[in-house]
Amino acid sequence: MNRDQLLTVTSLLTIILLTIHVVDDIVRGFDNAGIVNMFGIVVLAGLLYGTTLLRERLAGRIMALILGFFQRQCLLSICAARA
Repeated sequence: MNRDQLLTVTSLLTIILLTIHVVDDIVRGFDNAGIVNMFGIVVLAGLLYGTTLLRERLAGRIMALILGFFQRQCLLSICAARA
């Protein structure tokens, strides 16, 4: 598996896990479904577009980098919630 495929698979996995995390928060009552979540859906749709269709271009790599920052922030929030 080359680096482009690895980056694509990792980014898609992160998008899926981030979506499951947000949905779990809504279902358990930690967060309310509202207009803020619609903003998150738009962001995830843009990241999904950049990851799948622009994966070999610079714009796709920049979107994957942004996704990496979101992933780090989510991991930090999960660790803080468990502490």
